[in-house]
Amino acid sequence: MKKWGFFLAIILFLLIAVNQYLTSNKVNLLKDDIEYANEENENNDFKPIPSNRNLTLEEDMIHDGQLLLVNEDHPLKKNTILDDVVNVFEYDEMNKEFGLIDANIELSIDLLKRFNDMIHAANKEGDYQFLLTSGYRGWDTQQALYQEKGSDYALPAGYSEHNFGLALDVGSQTTTMYKAKEAEWLEEKAWMYGFILRYPENKSDITGISYEPWHIRYVGLPHSAVMHEKNLVLEEYLRLLETEKTIDFTLGDVTYHIQYYPVHDSKTITLPDDDYYQISGDNKEGVIVTTYSI
Repeated sequence: MKKWGFFLAIILFLLIAVNQYLTSNKVNLLKDDIEYANEENENNDFKPIPSNRNLTLEEDMIHDGQLLLVNEDHPLKKNTILDDVVNVFEYDEMNKEFGLIDANIELSIDLLKRFNDMIHAANKEGDYQFLLTSGYRGWDTQQALYQEKGSDYALPAGYSEHNFGLALDVGSQTTTMYKAKEAEWLEEKAWMYGFILRYPENKSDITGISYEPWHIRYVGLPHSAVMHEKNLVLEEYLRLLETEKTIDFTLGDVTYHIQYYPVHDSKTITLPDDDYYQISGDNKEGVIVTTYSI
């Protein structure tokens, strides 16, 4: 009996040791990416919380931000389009880490820099050949595409994420994205940089769009990390927030507090005792306020 107890103790010890190793290895693997992400949030996506900690929520905030749901039931408002769109081919203020399918693609400067940083990280890991195939589309361009190609290929103006400025299509210079290692990398690691695969496999009944391994969308951290961990698409994530109201999520050494507020009229909320905040509408009936401390 003592012998069995000894063997069980050894097995338990080994299981704990293996789990600690895997957890430590994962943290070490993502450490640089997480530190980069948190630093980027501090510098770009988040604002200092005001000294009185009060924030007034207005109805027009519902239709602005990185977490807007854009689909056949929730079209964009024209004033939600980003205003820093540039021609990617002509933009020469960075060393582009990817190829371009043509010289006409447009993107928000902010999104372009984030995408380029992500592809730079991928290229450091291996021999990848990413190709940018589509970015921002103006409403007239989208409507013309819809009229030319039909509903099997395109959506009407205002119903496509490409009209928003935070979505882009990515290809491989070697093969189709259904087979490409570039698609595998994006599916596994794009979340570390705030991007999500918007229309993954086995979720078309929720998104209403068939599997598109090329279409990624920027939602920012920590949201992309939460969605990755819980295997959620944007529709599911927003429903989760509506139900739970509050989600706390730790990324590296930083804990983010994510809160959902329905907004029917103007109202003032008190922000948590944190240092920075970010606000985004959901393009439905509410806003998401995310805060963290350093």
